Amino acid sequence: PEQALWQLTGPGGERVRVPHQPRLVADDVTALVGAALRGVGCAVLPRLAVHDALAQGALQQLLPGWSPPAGLVQAAYASRRGMRPAVRQLLDFLAQGFAELAAQGRCLQAPASRAG
Repeated sequence: PEQALWQLTGPGGERVRVPHQPRLVADDVTALVGAALRGVGCAVLPRLAVHDALAQGALQQLLPGWSPPAGLVQAAYASRRGMRPAVRQLLDFLAQGFAELAAQGRCLQAPASRAG
């Protein structure tokens, strides 16, 4: 079987790979949050999914300053030329919404854009 690894980035940008023995494997964030809340073990979870539980003390951050790789949200569209105003509004709305979530500490700040 493949070894389970957590990839984490530290406060100074250092990156480590932490091997672990999972007690539960699932691809459902809600199930993993529920398991963590019930004391099944520790988990690497999206900040958005656990923000309130952390704030209420129901969960604890084990490695402050360390984080998993940031997730990406991507939008695909045919071309900027001729883009419908509704598409531009949706993209602007999503960017603003994620910026607000990051400012509230509910998600990580997006890495710098590599648009070309």
